[in-house]
Parts: sequence; structure tokens; C-alpha cells
Amino acid sequence: MRLRAPLALAVGAPLAGIVVLLLVVVADAPVAAGVAVVLVAGVAGALGAFLLLHRLRVDVEEPVIELREAVVRLGVGEPADAVLRSHGGPLSAVAAALESAAASVDSRTGQLVSRAEWGESSRQILDALDFTDDEPAAFEVVSRALALADDQLPSELLFSPAEAPNVLEQVAANSATGSPGCPVQDPANCLAIRRGQVVVAESSEAIDACPQLRGRPGGPCSSACVPVAVEGRSIGVLHVTGAERNPPTPTVVARVSELSRQVGGRLSALRALESSRQEAGTDGLTGLPNRRILESQMKSMLDAGTGFVSVMADLDKFKSLNDTFGHEAGDRALQLFARVMQDNVRGHDVVARVGGEEFVVVYPEMSVQRSIEAIERLRTALASEVAVAAARPFTCSFGVTHSSVGTTVAEILRVADAGLLRAKELGGDQVVYADQALAQEVFDPSDPDPPNRGR
Repeated sequence: MRLRAPLALAVGAPLAGIVVLLLVVVADAPVAAGVAVVLVAGVAGALGAFLLLHRLRVDVEEPVIELREAVVRLGVGEPADAVLRSHGGPLSAVAAALESAAASVDSRTGQLVSRAEWGESSRQILDALDFTDDEPAAFEVVSRALALADDQLPSELLFSPAEAPNVLEQVAANSATGSPGCPVQDPANCLAIRRGQVVVAESSEAIDACPQLRGRPGGPCSSACVPVAVEGRSIGVLHVTGAERNPPTPTVVARVSELSRQVGGRLSALRALESSRQEAGTDGLTGLPNRRILESQMKSMLDAGTGFVSVMADLDKFKSLNDTFGHEAGDRALQLFARVMQDNVRGHDVVARVGGEEFVVVYPEMSVQRSIEAIERLRTALASEVAVAAARPFTCSFGVTHSSVGTTVAEILRVADAGLLRAKELGGDQVVYADQALAQEVFDPSDPDPPNRGR
């Protein structure tokens, strides 16, 4: 409609001029030749204007209309390739630019959606880790978290347990895809742990690829290894593998790196908490469990119906040792005795310092006779250690009883203490078995606490 009015004007004006000129010709014949020239010029101008305006309509107005329609269709969400694939002509470059812009917007939108989804998953992972109260529970969360980070590529967590810091073992695998099966067993052989940084390999066959990637059952692969730091030291690695020449994407690596920070933070907190618990239950001088831990373990044995022998031990004339040679000599004697006791028990036996110069040994599922034999070996070992260490000489007395003498921890320890008192009365440096009869003889039945024995 915008080009029709100019087009009518371009054609109508010359025609009106022709009519006027015809009237002049009729009135004045001599000017006919000039009129003919004017007529030809007018007709030519009209035709030129018509052709020009028609060309403008074809090349400008119609493409603009099509482009407007295309923009409207894109705006309501039609796919860009379906809307713009048929466009050509002078505005094809504009169409291509719009198509590229639409593709870029789609890609950016996808990235934002993916980032938002991972942000929510990351928050859930952090909450789940906060609910864990030990390392095995945290590792279960890691298995599920790896699937949230990527549910297409195999991945795992290799970690060094506190009791074996020089060993790497698999503690979690992707719950959706399983484990890639890294064979590394020593933290020193893991490049990511040694460097403390992310290591990405495009091919396990590359000259600079980790040797642990080669020779796997699935053939050549790519990988990404992200170290896990606990209490400031890398002691684990999150390991992800992909097809050869197609390593985990930067998005996957970023997600696994964030997971590494979350896991490392929680494991650091758990280990710090466990350390505090151990300190609260450990004697500072000897490193042995204290009375609280001892009584807890003895109660667990009673609840489980496990019989045991309880031995109360005490250094003879310890006050005199302290007064004569000083507290440092006394501390060294206590430390030496604690070490000898630990060196002469089984792995599941319990040795604890319950206060001052008093110690307790618990032998689960052992007869009284065998426990007395074990104590005699301990006394022999103590004499040898005192001689080798050139320490101030000292001896120990022992009271022995079986858990069957009582139904509570306090009752059993009281009977063992009666045996210890009798050993002291007999001159010390010996072992005495005690039962309820001896306890009644040694202690006043109405007094729940042993007397001040002045050992």
C-alpha cells in the first residue's frame, strides 16, 4: 500500500501532460514537432518511474514484510531453522544473522538452565553431606552425587583411610554408571594427588598420559582426575573417564571440582570431630584410653554377653618415686609401663589408664589362668625394659578377676581392686586373684568407694 500512491502519481502526471499537449496541437499546428518530443519524453519517464517503483516493491517492501513475519514467528517460539530456512534474496544475510542469534540464545538459555539445575543439586549434596556422622555415610552420598554431576560417564572416589594413609582404596562409585576401575593403590602414584590439581587426559595412549590409564579392559580412554583435600592435604581423588579424544567436558570437570571441595570439607570436619572425641577419651601422658572409654567398652562386653578378665595394675611405691626423683621420673615410669603393657597384649585387648598410677587391662574371652600367665610375661618384660632404659627401677602389683563376679562395670572393677590391695599388703610386685569373698574381706560392704590406700 505504501508504494501504490507514488506509483499512480508517477504514471498519472505524464498522462495529464500528454492531454494538455494534445490540446495545444489542435490549437497551433506549428508546434507539433515539439509536442512529439515532449510526448516521447513523458512516456519514457513514466515507464522508467513505473519500473523503478516496481523494483523497489519487489526488492524492499516484500522482503521487509517477510522479515517482519519471520520475527513474529520467532517471537512465539517457532524453531529458527523452520522459520528462516526458505529466505533468500538481499535480506538473506539478515535472516542468517537472526538464525545465528537465535541459536546463540538457545545455547545460552540451555547453559543457564543447566547451571540452575546443578546449583539446586549442589545445595542438596551439601545438605546430605552435613547429615553424615562418619566417613562411610559420607561415601554413600558421594556415590549418588557423582551421578548428579554426570550420569553418562563412569566415576569413582579413591581415598586413603586414616588407619592406612599410604593406601588408596575405592570408597564410592557413580550410582548410575559404576566405577572406571582405576588400579592405583598408592597416593604417591597418583599425579593429581601429588600435584594437588586437576589433571585431564585426552587419550590414555598419549606419551604424557597417566600410566594408570593404560591397559584397562575397556581399551583406550580419556579422563579427568580431581584431588580431594582433607585438612589441607590431598589424600583422595575423584576419577572420571570418557571416550578416547573426548574427555569430560569443562562443565563436568567444574561440577566434579565443586563436589571435591564439598566432600573434602565434610571429611575434614568429621576427622576433626573424631580427633576431638579421641582426645576427650585419651590420657594425655600415655596415649591410652581413659576411664570413660574403658567403662564404655566393658559395658558393651557385658551387654553382648562376652566374658572377660579384668586386671587392675598399680606402680609400687610410686609416691616415693615422685618425691625422691621428681615428677619427670614419675612420668617416664608411667609412660614406660604403658608402652610395655601395650606391647604385651593382643590386638583386641583393652589397656587404659584410670587415674594416677592405676591402669586396667581387659582380656576378652580369656580364662583367669591364661590371663595370670599373660601378666607374668608382662612383669618379666617390664623388668627387662627398665634395665634397658636405665630408668629408675620400679615394680607393679596386679589384682585379677573375672567378669562373672559381678553384673556391673563398677562391681567388677571393685573386686579387681580388692585383689590389687591384697597384693600391696603382701609386699607388692605380685599378682593376686580376687573374688567377691576377698572383696568383702578387704572392703567395708557399706562403703562404695575403696579406702585411701596410700600406695
